Formats: sequence, structure tokens, C-alpha cells
Amino acid sequence: MMEEKKKWKTARILCGIMALLLVIAIPISIMIRDGYGQQEKWACLPQTIDKEVDVFFIAPTVYFGDDTHFNLSLKDEETKTKFVGAIQMEKGIYDESCNFYAPFYRQAALNVYTMPLEQQSKYMDLAYKDVKKAFHYYLKHYNTDRPFIIAGFSQGAQMSLRLLEDYFAEEEYQNRLIAAYVIGGAVTEEDLINYPHLKMAEGEADTGCIISFNSEAEHTTTSLIVPTATLGINPLNWKTDSTPAEADLNQGACFTGYDGEIKEEIPYLCGAYLDEKRGTLKITGIEESDYPPGLDMFDPGVYHIYDYQFFYRNLQKNVALRVKQYQTLQALKNRNKEAKATVETDLSIETKPEVGNMAVNVTSAMMDEAYWLDLCQNKEELVMSIQDVQIFNENHTSAVSKFGYTYYAQGVEKEIISRDELLSLLNQNTSYQNDRFLNGKEVEPEFY
Repeated sequence: MMEEKKKWKTARILCGIMALLLVIAIPISIMIRDGYGQQEKWACLPQTIDKEVDVFFIAPTVYFGDDTHFNLSLKDEETKTKFVGAIQMEKGIYDESCNFYAPFYRQAALNVYTMPLEQQSKYMDLAYKDVKKAFHYYLKHYNTDRPFIIAGFSQGAQMSLRLLEDYFAEEEYQNRLIAAYVIGGAVTEEDLINYPHLKMAEGEADTGCIISFNSEAEHTTTSLIVPTATLGINPLNWKTDSTPAEADLNQGACFTGYDGEIKEEIPYLCGAYLDEKRGTLKITGIEESDYPPGLDMFDPGVYHIYDYQFFYRNLQKNVALRVKQYQTLQALKNRNKEAKATVETDLSIETKPEVGNMAVNVTSAMMDEAYWLDLCQNKEELVMSIQDVQIFNENHTSAVSKFGYTYYAQGVEKEIISRDELLSLLNQNTSYQNDRFLNGKEVEPEFY
């Protein structure tokens, strides 16, 4: 009898343990299914990693919502198909240069945009919660320290800007950011003040910056996307002022379908210029009636849905250019770190020349411009002091300034000497002769 009771007691304990394990296992399995480790949580993942850089792309709004639903359900397969289609429409701009990542997220519905701003926030915050989780997972599991682009359109642009605000004050991420294409969303002066690490693009090839614009007709004075003002750049001439770009700079407007295929391509479709007051991109050379706004919430002349399409080829080439520029700069930095280590082992760096030594800018003496810029990021005018140099006598020093080549005798300016004369003096210096052949390649001195 006692033996039977022991068996029942053991059985109850085992059942209790199993029940406890089951209770624990259920939330764990839910948590796993809910995370971005599941392939079905991604609208696009690269089949192979065959590029040196990535793009993290955030989709535009495709969910309309209704009176009781204000965020996309990730169980809504019909809308998720449209979600993927909207991504495919822009994907070709980045595909040639980047491994492409795009998460599903519980985006805010279109009807949210008709609410007062204070009511919108909880729905936008829910959408951003997903985007942030996806980006965190991407960084931890997919990226493996590759440089990357952040990109988005419309609501995706808003989400991109929030990622930039939250993550990119950290040098770890800032150093890997090639650029952020925040297109079809407003970026304001206030954003830059509140987040000083953000910077707008100033040309066609700068890196670590935000590329943004919002297309509209010349007569448009307000819109749901840009009620008052925004910052931007012209994707035709890559200027940030009102300089007009003619249509002959437009390398191809491409109108794509949900399958990503280009249905129609029109070179030289339109010109554009930035509005000095609104900061929006004014489109010229097209008939407004040919490009209706597409959504009732937009007035005629708001070309929001065409932001990517009008400038497809220009954007495609610009992505490739910024990637190449980033890679070139990184290669220079890596090379210069090696060169700097070599130089600093043999020579001392001082902040001012001393009489009795030859002192010249690092650039002028033995390095190229990239090294000089890398070394002097703090804007201090460092000079290289080379000991035991005899130029005429021990009391003479030769120096290079930004505005010319000044010869000093006992610390007093005597005369301006020519470039050839200075090179002749430098070439008398054995240390300079040796160090100008860095990495087996002769470096021609740069002069300012």
C-alpha cells in the first residue's frame, strides 16, 4: 500500500513538472514566433549575400484601415501581398548595390494620417516598435559588420528618421552608415537641432547623410506630408538651393509594378527645383493631370506617390555612387592608419615648429591629402618636426603655410620661397627622401 502511494506521489510530481514546463514553453514558443528570427516576419531577405553593403528598407503605407482598425495585422495576408508589392516597386533602385532587407511591420493605417497629431502617436509608436525590433535583429544576426544604407518611403521615411534619431548618435553605427534615403517624408530644422548627429546631404556623393525630397507642383503651398516646410536636396542636380535642374538631367523616370518590373521608362520626363521657403521639390515640365495624386487625402499637384518613380535612374546611380565613395573613403582611412603608424614610429609630431629644425605640413612633406585630412580632423594645424636637418645653418627653419611657402631665419619671416625651391630643400633631407616612398609607392607632396 505504501509502495502504491509512493508511485502516485511520484506520478503527481512528474505531472506537475510537465505542466510547469508546458506553461513555460507556451510563452517561449509565442515569443519565438513573434520575433524577427522567423523568416515570415520579413517581406524581403537576400537569397545570397553577394554584395559588400546592405540596405535596410522600410515600406510605405499600404493598409487603409477602417473605423476600428488602425494598424496592419501581420495575419492580414491580402494586405501583406500589397506590402511586398510596394517594396518591389522601389527595390530595383538598391538591388544592384546592396543586399536587400525589408521587414513586415504593423504599420499605421492611412486613416491615421487624418487624425490630429496627438491621436496619431500611439499608432505610429506601435509601427515603430516593430521596425526597431526588426532593425535590432538585423544588426545582431544579419549584418555582420557590413556598411549599410537606411531607406524608406512615405511612412517608411518617417520610421527611417526615427531609427536615425535613436541609433546613430553612436559612433559604432554612424561609421557604418553609407547614407539614409528618407524620401517622401519631412525632415525639419527642428529635427537637426534636437538630434545634432543628423546631417543632410549637401551633394551627390557625401556619406553618412540624409537624402530627402518631397515632390509637388509649382502652385502647391501645403500638403499632408509637408504642411509647412522641410529640408531636402534636388535629385537631378544634387543641389540644396533653388538652382533649377532641366529635364535633360533626368536619366529616366521608371514606372514599376508590384512585381518590380519596369512597365514604362521615360528619359528626360521632368525638371525640378527646390522651393526656397517650403524646401519641397517643385516639378517642372509635366502636365499635372497626367499624374493624379492617387489618394483622396492628397490634393492635385501633390506628387507624393511618384517620388521614387520620377527619379528612378538618378537615384539608382546615386546609390551606387555613394556606396563607391564610402568604400573609397574607408580604404583611404585604413591605408592612412597603417601609414600613420609607420610615420609616427620614426618621427615626432608637434604643434608648432622649432627654430633649428625643418618643419613642414605633414601633407607637404611626405603624405597625400587623404592622410592629412584624416590626421587633422580636429582642425589643428599639426606640423612634422624632423630633427637634425641642416638647411643653410642650424638657425634656419623652412615652413609651409596654407597661403604660401615662407622661409624663416631664427624664427623671423624673411621671404617667400617658390615651390621648386622648397622641394629642393626638402630633397636635401634624407629622412624625407625615405619617407616619401610609403608602401612602395612614391607620394607627390600636396601644397596649399
